[in-house]
Amino acid sequence: MQGIQTQDRIPDDIHMDSLARLPQVQRENLNTLGRSAFDTYVRPGTGYETGLRGPVGMWMHSPVLAEAVFDLRQRVRYGTPKDQRLTELIILTTAREISNQYEWSAHEPLGQAAGLEQDIIEVIKYRKIWIPSLYRGLR
Repeated sequence: MQGIQTQDRIPDDIHMDSLARLPQVQRENLNTLGRSAFDTYVRPGTGYETGLRGPVGMWMHSPVLAEAVFDLRQRVRYGTPKDQRLTELIILTTAREISNQYEWSAHEPLGQAAGLEQDIIEVIKYRKIWIPSLYRGLR
């Protein structure tokens, strides 16, 4: 990854509230369907109680999309038989492959919290050579 994005490196066309090229959606500016989708995401236990940033925040510009994606997102993240450590490994690998700094920054600490070893995180982050002896416990 290219490192930490500092405010002086953020392009002028980026909204500081959303850190994207679209402004952060405000609930009071949404229609009934939009408020329903917004409330689905910010309810307790979703991880978005404090606001909608990143891809989820952008989905709110299309409440129909946001509603449709919510169940899929929850199932992929939390509703499968794999453990959270493996889920975070998959997310980090994908984020690194497509150089998605936002997802990487959001999920590196989640991977650590789920028990993903720092050595494994660094192999992905810095595209190091795979050393099988490091990964015997990963299934």
